[in-house]
Amino acid sequence: MTSAEFSQAIKARLHPEPYKRDIQPCDALDFLIVRRSVLFIWRYAFALRQIGPDGVAETYRRARAEARRLPKSMWLFHQVGLYLMLCGPESSWRNHTADGPADRTGLHNIIVQAVHFVDLETGAHHLNQSAWGPVKFGGLIPIPEMVGEIIKRIPTE
Repeated sequence: MTSAEFSQAIKARLHPEPYKRDIQPCDALDFLIVRRSVLFIWRYAFALRQIGPDGVAETYRRARAEARRLPKSMWLFHQVGLYLMLCGPESSWRNHTADGPADRTGLHNIIVQAVHFVDLETGAHHLNQSAWGPVKFGGLIPIPEMVGEIIKRIPTE
Protein backbone atom coordinates (compact mmCIF):
# COMPACT_ATOMS: atom_id res chain seq x y z
CA MET A 1 0.00 0.00 0.00
CA THR A 2 1.45 3.37 -0.98
CA SER A 3 1.53 6.27 1.45
CA ALA A 4 -1.10 8.15 -0.59
CA GLU A 5 -3.43 5.12 -0.58
CA PHE A 6 -2.94 4.62 3.15
CA SER A 7 -3.53 8.30 3.87
CA GLN A 8 -6.74 8.25 1.82
CA ALA A 9 -7.94 5.03 3.51
CA ILE A 10 -7.37 6.45 7.00
CA LYS A 11 -9.00 9.75 6.11
CA ALA A 12 -12.00 8.01 4.50
CA ARG A 13 -12.49 5.89 7.64
CA LEU A 14 -12.30 8.84 10.08
CA HIS A 15 -13.80 11.74 8.09
CA PRO A 16 -16.59 12.95 8.26
CA GLU A 17 -17.35 10.60 11.16
CA PRO A 18 -16.09 10.90 13.88
CA TYR A 19 -13.87 13.82 12.77
CA LYS A 20 -16.08 16.38 11.06
CA ARG A 21 -13.66 19.11 10.02
CA ASP A 22 -10.76 18.77 7.60
CA ILE A 23 -8.03 21.38 8.05
CA GLN A 24 -5.45 21.94 5.32
CA PRO A 25 -2.05 21.80 7.02
CA CYS A 26 1.31 23.08 5.85
CA ASP A 27 4.13 20.70 4.98
CA ALA A 28 4.54 19.38 8.55
CA LEU A 29 1.42 17.17 8.30
CA ASP A 30 -0.13 15.11 5.51
CA PHE A 31 -3.59 15.85 6.88
CA LEU A 32 -5.29 17.06 10.04
CA ILE A 33 -8.92 16.39 10.92
CA VAL A 34 -10.71 17.75 14.00
CA ARG A 35 -13.88 17.10 16.00
CA ARG A 36 -15.46 18.76 19.02
CA SER A 37 -17.04 17.14 22.03
CA VAL A 38 -20.74 17.45 22.73
CA LEU A 39 -20.25 20.40 25.07
CA PHE A 40 -17.69 22.10 22.77
CA ILE A 41 -15.22 22.14 25.64
CA TRP A 42 -12.82 19.50 24.40
CA ARG A 43 -11.57 19.12 20.88
CA TYR A 44 -9.87 16.13 19.36
CA ALA A 45 -7.61 15.96 16.33
CA PHE A 46 -6.07 13.24 14.20
CA ALA A 47 -2.92 13.95 12.21
CA LEU A 48 -0.87 11.82 9.85
CA ARG A 49 2.75 12.45 8.89
CA GLN A 50 5.46 10.56 7.03
CA ILE A 51 8.67 10.19 9.06
CA GLY A 52 11.17 12.57 7.55
CA PRO A 53 14.89 12.12 6.98
CA ASP A 54 15.55 13.99 10.26
CA GLY A 55 14.21 11.05 12.27
CA VAL A 56 11.38 10.40 14.68
CA ALA A 57 12.14 13.12 17.25
CA GLU A 58 12.25 15.96 14.71
CA THR A 59 9.21 14.68 12.79
CA TYR A 60 7.29 14.44 16.08
CA ARG A 61 8.34 17.95 17.13
CA ARG A 62 7.32 19.50 13.79
CA ALA A 63 4.00 17.65 13.68
CA ARG A 64 3.13 18.74 17.23
CA ALA A 65 4.06 22.36 16.50
CA GLU A 66 1.92 22.38 13.35
CA ALA A 67 -1.03 20.81 15.17
CA ARG A 68 -0.70 23.45 17.90
CA ARG A 69 -0.92 26.27 15.37
CA LEU A 70 -3.74 25.05 13.13
CA PRO A 71 -6.70 24.41 15.44
CA LYS A 72 -5.98 27.61 17.43
CA SER A 73 -5.51 25.68 20.62
CA MET A 74 -5.01 27.38 23.96
CA TRP A 75 -3.91 25.85 27.23
CA LEU A 76 -6.68 25.35 29.79
CA PHE A 77 -9.49 26.83 27.65
CA HIS A 78 -9.19 25.24 24.21
CA GLN A 79 -7.04 22.16 24.66
CA VAL A 80 -6.84 19.67 21.83
CA GLY A 81 -6.32 15.93 22.27
CA LEU A 82 -4.13 14.77 19.38
CA TYR A 83 -3.84 11.28 17.91
CA LEU A 84 -0.68 11.38 15.80
CA MET A 85 0.19 8.72 13.25
CA LEU A 86 3.77 8.57 11.97
CA CYS A 87 4.42 6.41 8.90
CA GLY A 88 7.72 5.09 7.66
CA PRO A 89 9.88 1.98 7.40
CA GLU A 90 10.09 0.02 10.63
CA SER A 91 13.87 0.41 10.63
CA SER A 92 13.45 4.19 10.97
CA TRP A 93 11.24 4.03 14.10
CA ARG A 94 11.69 0.60 15.75
CA ASN A 95 14.38 1.77 18.19
CA HIS A 96 13.06 5.35 18.45
CA THR A 97 9.44 4.98 19.60
CA ALA A 98 10.38 6.69 22.87
CA ASP A 99 11.21 9.83 20.83
CA GLY A 100 7.47 10.13 20.04
CA PRO A 101 5.86 9.86 23.47
CA ALA A 102 2.22 10.29 24.43
CA ASP A 103 1.74 12.98 27.06
CA ARG A 104 1.33 11.89 30.66
CA THR A 105 -0.37 15.08 31.82
CA GLY A 106 -3.01 17.40 30.41
CA LEU A 107 -0.96 20.51 31.03
CA HIS A 108 -0.45 21.39 27.36
CA ASN A 109 -2.53 23.10 24.73
CA ILE A 110 -1.96 20.08 22.47
CA ILE A 111 -2.22 16.88 24.49
CA VAL A 112 -0.70 14.05 22.48
CA GLN A 113 -2.95 11.19 23.56
CA ALA A 114 -1.47 8.59 21.22
CA VAL A 115 1.38 8.22 18.74
CA HIS A 116 0.95 5.35 16.30
CA PHE A 117 3.98 4.23 14.26
CA VAL A 118 3.19 2.29 11.07
CA ASP A 119 5.33 0.59 8.41
CA LEU A 120 3.35 0.79 5.16
CA GLU A 121 5.20 -2.11 3.54
CA THR A 122 4.94 -4.78 6.22
CA GLY A 123 2.05 -3.61 8.39
CA ALA A 124 4.26 -3.53 11.50
CA HIS A 125 3.02 -0.98 14.00
CA HIS A 126 3.55 0.31 17.52
CA LEU A 127 1.19 2.43 19.66
CA ASN A 128 2.25 4.80 22.44
CA GLN A 129 -0.99 5.72 24.19
CA SER A 130 -1.47 7.75 27.35
CA ALA A 131 -3.13 5.82 30.13
CA TRP A 132 -3.89 5.93 33.80
CA GLY A 133 -3.82 2.33 34.91
CA PRO A 134 -6.27 0.40 32.75
CA VAL A 135 -7.98 3.59 31.49
CA LYS A 136 -6.79 4.69 28.04
CA PHE A 137 -7.22 8.33 27.11
CA GLY A 138 -8.40 9.71 23.80
CA GLY A 139 -12.11 10.36 23.96
CA LEU A 140 -15.01 7.95 23.85
CA ILE A 141 -14.44 6.77 20.27
CA PRO A 142 -12.05 3.79 19.86
CA ILE A 143 -9.72 5.40 17.30
CA PRO A 144 -6.91 2.78 17.68
CA GLU A 145 -9.36 0.03 16.75
CA MET A 146 -10.70 2.00 13.78
CA VAL A 147 -7.18 2.64 12.51
CA GLY A 148 -6.23 -0.98 13.23
CA GLU A 149 -8.80 -2.19 10.68
CA ILE A 150 -6.87 -0.43 7.93
CA ILE A 151 -3.42 -1.43 9.23
CA LYS A 152 -4.45 -5.11 9.09
CA ARG A 153 -5.05 -4.75 5.34
CA ILE A 154 -1.53 -3.42 4.59
CA PRO A 155 0.33 -6.69 3.89
CA THR A 156 -2.42 -7.94 1.59
CA GLU A 157 -2.70 -4.86 -0.63
